[in-house]
Amino acid sequence: MRETEVITTEPARDAAVQPEPRSSSSQRAPRGRRQMIVNPRYQLGLSFSIVALALFLLAALNITVLMSYFDWWEQTDALLLMVASFFFLAGLFGIVIRSSHRTAGAAYNLTRCLGRV
Repeated sequence: MRETEVITTEPARDAAVQPEPRSSSSQRAPRGRRQMIVNPRYQLGLSFSIVALALFLLAALNITVLMSYFDWWEQTDALLLMVASFFFLAGLFGIVIRSSHRTAGAAYNLTRCLGRV
């Protein structure tokens, strides 16, 4: 009879052998997201519709606040309110693009795989 050799895939249990820590950023694995907009029609349409709704609500809020609390000659407060609203809308646009990337990427991969079949 023949003897069979057993090959184990377990690492050696030597206390001196430890994995090397990753010290530089060049050794890190590349990030998965290279392109944030995968499906422009879906992602930009969703982003612009949500930003338009927020713009409508902010405009109503800003007009109410400007008419009731500020005098029209105090332009610095009004300008500050408009700049803050602009940055809020820009941030909202970025958040919607990033969150819609998850669903658009999955739909893109599904469409691509079904196209191969």
